[in-house]
Amino acid sequence: MTIYRVYTTYHESSESGTIEYGFYSTLEKAKQRAKEVWIAQYPDCQYEKEESGSLYCHNGWDSVSIYVSSFELDTDIHKENCGYT
Repeated sequence: MTIYRVYTTYHESSESGTIEYGFYSTLEKAKQRAKEVWIAQYPDCQYEKEESGSLYCHNGWDSVSIYVSSFELDTDIHKENCGYT
């Protein structure tokens, strides 16, 4: 079974992480949630979309993104992630 995660990442001088917007059973629901969040948070930035449903906007030196990622449940993995601030 595949689930879809909607989130954005952030990085500041003292911390980094993600802001989570939900987990969905279909890609269509995840894309809809990404659009709703985008309209609420970035109403002045016209987004471009990727096939995955992720949205992004480059505005001068800044860029903003809302990601849609898919995950397979009941799948064994061994993955190491490291972040720096």
